[in-house]
Parts: sequence; structure tokens; C-alpha cells
Amino acid sequence: MRIRTLRNNSELDSIKDVWETFEAHPNGPTVFQAWTWNRIWCDRVLAENRNMRLAVKLVEDSAGRPVAILPFFEQAIMGSMLQVTQFLGHRMSTYNDILLADPNDMELCKEVVASLCSDTQTNGCIHLRQMSDESVFAKGLIDRGLAEPQCQRAWVDADPEVPDPLSRVSKSRRKHIRRAERSLRKKGTVEFRVCRGNEFTSAFDELINLHYRRFSHKRKETNLTSQNVGFLRNAAATLSSKGQAEVLLLRCDDVTIAGVFQVIDRNRYYSLQSGFDPEYADYSPIWLLDVESMRRGFTELGCTRYELGAVYNEYKYGWNPSLGMSYVASFNGDNWLSQIAQSAYRYKFRRDAKRLGV
Repeated sequence: MRIRTLRNNSELDSIKDVWETFEAHPNGPTVFQAWTWNRIWCDRVLAENRNMRLAVKLVEDSAGRPVAILPFFEQAIMGSMLQVTQFLGHRMSTYNDILLADPNDMELCKEVVASLCSDTQTNGCIHLRQMSDESVFAKGLIDRGLAEPQCQRAWVDADPEVPDPLSRVSKSRRKHIRRAERSLRKKGTVEFRVCRGNEFTSAFDELINLHYRRFSHKRKETNLTSQNVGFLRNAAATLSSKGQAEVLLLRCDDVTIAGVFQVIDRNRYYSLQSGFDPEYADYSPIWLLDVESMRRGFTELGCTRYELGAVYNEYKYGWNPSLGMSYVASFNGDNWLSQIAQSAYRYKFRRDAKRLGV
């Protein structure tokens, strides 16, 4: 095997057909590894940052046939003294992974992992996170002792014997949600609105505004910087035009009080970004949106799983979800500086994992 690193958009565009062939595999990767998602990120985020550069790696077999794509970029830390290799879609992709010609071929994956581990960089290290325990790539890194738990992730599977989403929570929580909904309905006319097509962009902007208001009220920072919002708006609108994305709004008397951005992919309904008006916090708007999202995802869209995402918020445990693990790996440090950075990354995520009870 040999690894060829693609450094500019022209080289990246030359493998578009290969990329789309890999992502179209029935057992292929998620929407977050799709060509559309990553190409837009390169245009809207990567191109705007001088300290970042493309580093997508194309892995070929001895006959020169592509067998894997590693969707990476490099970020300069401390000028040119240190380069950290990470996944494209940085901070915006819920699940990170590589693309394989055959996602079921564990031996192929082991060879790719071995090639990546031997592909050392000058003054750099590789730092990969948000890798699902369902990924054969993550399993390959775990087998080599390179990956460790980052945080738990949660999801709810469709069950024909559980048609009411509220039956998934405890009796006390169920009463709380129903009481919140009754109180909201006393305040005004309540409706849920699904926004796609021509309604999508304005609904997305409403959601982002609510997201900012919520974080400002909590005096916390959000990773939705202007560049990330620009990327997310563009990527989401593109997915929405294909029927793969929508915004679900919660409205009271024609005023939007909460919203959530959802992606539909491979029979899964992903909850990606949410926001609500802090003045309506007592009405549990995110709980109400989750109830409606599960109902819609399972009964109207035919999805088999509702993805709650990383469990950074305790409320997600209230759904009695299935739990998996996201993994992080830092390796290939080739000198004292990159090895220090590699250790710092490991320390940070071990500390965070301990804080989250992983």
C-alpha cells in the first residue's frame, strides 16, 4: 500500500468519483463523510484559515487502485513548529471516520491503520476524535492501543411496541413534560413546524439566533463561529434540497421559541443543533422537541434510530437510551514538541472523560 496526500482543491476534486463511490456503499459511512459535507467545509472553513491546509490521504493498493480515503487536514500550531492532523469537518461532524472501498473488510482496515501509523510527519502528530465504536477504523486503532474513550453517545431505536415517546422516560419525567406542555398551551397556540425547501434557510437562521441567545444567557461560548455557521447553513441547505435535512420549530402564538436542526441519513434521524428562547426555559422546549422529533422520525420518516448525539447533557439519559462510545486517538508524534502536544491532547480528553463518568 502507498499513501498519497492531496494538498489542494484541484487534487481533491480529481477523486470526487472515487469518494462518492465509497460513500455509496450499502454499509458505507455517515453523511458526515459524504463528499458534499466535506467539500463545502473545505470551501467555507478550511480556505478561510491560513493556519490550515488540506491533507486528504488517498490509500492505494500495489496495483494503484484506491482502497481508502482519509479525510484529513493539517493545522499549524505555534507557527510552523507543529502540525496537527485532524478530520475535515472539525467540530461540525458528529461522527468522524475514514472511507473504505469495502467497509466490511477488517483486514483492509488493519492494513490502512498500519500504513497510517507508519506515515510519520515532520514536526507533527495525528489527533482524531469523535470516532464511533461502530467504526472498523476506530476498532483498528483500539486494537493497536492508540484510541481511548472520549465520551458516551446516545440513541433511541424505533420499537413498534413503544409508539409513545414519553413512555421511554421515567414516570416523574413524563409528568414534568406533560405539565410543561399544558402550561405552554395555556400561554398560547402551540404548533410544531417542519421546515424544508423554501422555508429552510429562514428557519435555520431563526434556530441559530435562538442558539446564540441560549448560550449568551448561560454566559457560555459556542463552537458556532461565523465560519462554522456559514458552512453549516450551506451544507444544511444542500442536504435539505435532497430531502436529507430539515429544521423542526416549536412555536407559540406564531412566535418561534425553540428549534432543532435534523439530518436524515441511512434510516437514522440525527439531532445536530438546537436552541431555544431562555424566557421559555421553564416550558422544557428541548424535551418537547425531542418528543415530536422521535414521533416524526419513527412514524413519518420511517427511521429506525433517533440519534441524540454525545452525552454532554445529563437530560439525554432521561430517555433511557442505548449507549455507545466515541473514541479519540493521538499518535505519530515524531519529536519532543509533537510528543508533548500529543500528550496534552490525551490528558485533556482523559480529564473530560473522567468528568463525564466514562
